[in-house]
Amino acid sequence: MNKLTIAMDASTAYVEIFDAYLEYFKQNGLEIEVLHLSPANTALNYFLDGKVDLFWGGPLNYAIVNHHFDGKQLSPLAEDTDIDCHSVFITRADSPIQSIEDLKGKTISTGPKYSAESRLIPVQYLREQGLEVGKDYQEVNFPTQNEGIKAMYEGKIDCAISFYRNFLKELGFGVYMDWELKVIGKTPYWDHCIFLGQPDLEQEKGEDYHKLIDLMLKMDKDDPLVAKEMRMEGVNKWVKGRPDRYQLLLDGADYLDIYQAYDQEVLKR
Repeated sequence: MNKLTIAMDASTAYVEIFDAYLEYFKQNGLEIEVLHLSPANTALNYFLDGKVDLFWGGPLNYAIVNHHFDGKQLSPLAEDTDIDCHSVFITRADSPIQSIEDLKGKTISTGPKYSAESRLIPVQYLREQGLEVGKDYQEVNFPTQNEGIKAMYEGKIDCAISFYRNFLKELGFGVYMDWELKVIGKTPYWDHCIFLGQPDLEQEKGEDYHKLIDLMLKMDKDDPLVAKEMRMEGVNKWVKGRPDRYQLLLDGADYLDIYQAYDQEVLKR
């Protein structure tokens, strides 16, 4: 039987982390192969083309894969610290804006065009609150979420959207003081990074696939084989993936009609 193959971006940290994981798998009777690929999105293209069995990626990748496979992909694993995330709507503390409803007629930074965290998910949430992009408010795309926050802080726009963890980092680094800004709303919870599998993986390599899931769910942050690397990754334990937690994202991606443009501009497909 051919080894299970996993594709992911070629970050230095992930090479170190998954080298330790590979040894953990090997000592527990499972040998797999991990492909660390660059430049960005090479790993995603490999997975979409069926060249690898599994892919590790963020929420936007989930939307792209779900669209490509018509929702038939497997979604086996996530990290316990990468679930129940949310995006926040931030204004200056002295702004008269107090709630999501007050954003009607305002200008909002929605972050990068293809950002799940700061555009696709929160724009869909605004839609569900009765606010249509381009009609009830104007969006401005910035190259990064932090540039949008800065523009809002400087009074150039009314509100900025950010992944909550990103906003906390800005506060933690002292870029802004917590009394200078306020959060006037947040999205429902959604999940971030996830392992994805080929739709037919259970039929083709079912034994190894289920062994991999079992070993990852049993991975112990106190096991010396993986303890350092789990801390590096910021994970306490692996949990089962929750595809339902991506519905707001999928609805937003459909609403903003991103797929064809993303394929052409980013994936070059």
